[in-house]
Amino acid sequence: ADGYGESIPTYIKQFPKNMRWVYIRAKVIASDWTKQESKNDFILDECITYETFCNEVLDIDSIEENAILIFTSPSSVECYKKRFSFSPKNTLIAIGKTTKKSLEGPFEVYLSPEQSVEASLKLAKSLI
Repeated sequence: ADGYGESIPTYIKQFPKNMRWVYIRAKVIASDWTKQESKNDFILDECITYETFCNEVLDIDSIEENAILIFTSPSSVECYKKRFSFSPKNTLIAIGKTTKKSLEGPFEVYLSPEQSVEASLKLAKSLI
């Protein structure tokens, strides 16, 4: 699909209903599309392959005020918020729309043109 969970059902619907699908995903996901689609005739298995944990031993006490911060998931936003706060001088970049939504606040958030760390880094470099 287009990289977002909620777009997967539209993609799947173009195939025969008796096809079996495996959704390889994180333990925590931002969209509940699988619950909605389980009511349809799709044969869908979910395989949790990773879980995001906050780094509790990170040896950083503070973030520079003028730092460019790239967030790759809503979970990474939540981990950041547990240890740090945002400065109005920070530049925030979200890898995708769902991550951007989790960064809502009184500051500008740039959206990476593609859902990749590489594209996010390229955007960050262009803002320097």
